[in-house]
Amino acid sequence: MRRIFEKMAALRGKQRVVLFAVVVAAAICCGVLLASIIQITSTLQEREAAAQEYDGLRSQYSPGVQSGATLSTPIPQSESEVEPPKEPWEINPDYVGWLQIAGAGVDYPVVQGADNTRYLTTTFEGNHNAAGAIFMDSGNTGGFASRHTILYGHNVKSGSMFGSLKNYLDAAHLAQYPTVTVTLPDGTTQTWQIFAARTTDAWDAAYRLNFADDADFAAFAAALGAPEGTSQILTLSTCTNGEDDTERILVHAALVG
Repeated sequence: MRRIFEKMAALRGKQRVVLFAVVVAAAICCGVLLASIIQITSTLQEREAAAQEYDGLRSQYSPGVQSGATLSTPIPQSESEVEPPKEPWEINPDYVGWLQIAGAGVDYPVVQGADNTRYLTTTFEGNHNAAGAIFMDSGNTGGFASRHTILYGHNVKSGSMFGSLKNYLDAAHLAQYPTVTVTLPDGTTQTWQIFAARTTDAWDAAYRLNFADDADFAAFAAALGAPEGTSQILTLSTCTNGEDDTERILVHAALVG
């Protein structure tokens, strides 16, 4: 660096200004590159942390997996050291059920917070992470028993969380993987049939939770294209990651069992 400045001192007028500008531009580029590398590294580390957390939860609590089985269970030194596995609601009292969608690779616990912001950047275990959690609209007073339940999740580029919901915009994919399964905390299982997927915006009329009566809900269901006689609807919502941050992908399903 000292040699550079010595050469600059030997130059005159315009040449000195040009060289100085080149040096400054190079320094700025280096700074931007370094900042980008740090940001990318941080993002990758955060995604890996979220993936490890949810893999661990899945190995213990995903329906169909033996309770308490983990991928790396330490061998206890004595029987007194064996602790019974916690239930999901003991880890997080906001737990309201487990969501599985084979066609989207979705296999996650669902939470419901006091508002719709906490779990945008907080994982199921309470860690700050951009992946957040799959969460139910805070306005759903009846949980999965509501006439209309809305679940939110990030559209992660790796395909995790709700990153694969966009696959349902393809009619062939929807026809092949139409089922959503919800397991409630008491072990009861709900089966939902996907009937529509579309791109819209954050102000779509589908973001509605309250209905005056059965006729009001029936009209709402019909407007979404739900099968006749649908008594409950589940809507999955995520962003599109497009230039317009108000764009949304919505997947609608009807309760069938």
